[in-house]
Amino acid sequence: MKANGLQYDGVQVASGRDYQATQQFKKITSGKSEANTPYYVTNSEAYGSGNISFVAVEKGALIEKSVKQDGLVNGKTVTNLLQGNATNFTSKYSYSGTALPRATNGNVFYFSRNKYVALRNLRDPNLYIYPFRAVYEFDGRAAAPAKMFNSFVVSWNDIENNTTDINGITQADGLQITVEKGQITVATGTTTTVRVVSAAGHSHVNTTLQAGESVTYTLPAGIYLVNNKKVIVY
Repeated sequence: MKANGLQYDGVQVASGRDYQATQQFKKITSGKSEANTPYYVTNSEAYGSGNISFVAVEKGALIEKSVKQDGLVNGKTVTNLLQGNATNFTSKYSYSGTALPRATNGNVFYFSRNKYVALRNLRDPNLYIYPFRAVYEFDGRAAAPAKMFNSFVVSWNDIENNTTDINGITQADGLQITVEKGQITVATGTTTTVRVVSAAGHSHVNTTLQAGESVTYTLPAGIYLVNNKKVIVY
């Protein structure tokens, strides 16, 4: 997690109660990883037995046995600004797996599907953490009084402060871009090529709209570039 990489644009997510932010993470582009430090790992495919879900290899590394530690281990703490207030996130990880009671860990955020979500919204009384998994604990001091910080999505690119609000209308290359929950609507007065690319670089739309045409695209929550104009879909 990158310090000062958390952005919240003041837009509610559901029922005027919950809100979601976007957090920038740092990529390892050079050098080596550190021992006893949690990392966000994605695999297109992996191999192993029923007890090993993936294998990490680092050429020339000195492999040592991890010290047995039960429960959660505290990792690094980073400070972000949430609604102008300093907010700390501490990474916590487990070697052996553990169970976290919802009642006493409401500000713990765990990864579920495509984002980190608050444990307090879990239906079950306990969250079971698998071995070699990490969570983030939020200190809670910057929570808005009428809303609850319930989730954050992951971004690998720099986040601008002028992100587009839900239902905001943005102009780009003669396009009128309207962003709503789960979708982007693009309208144009002239024949225009429209390109929609995710923050990870995946192309979702590459087409030509005719003059006067308006098209709505349904997309997962995340950050997108519409003809190089950054917007956020919730």
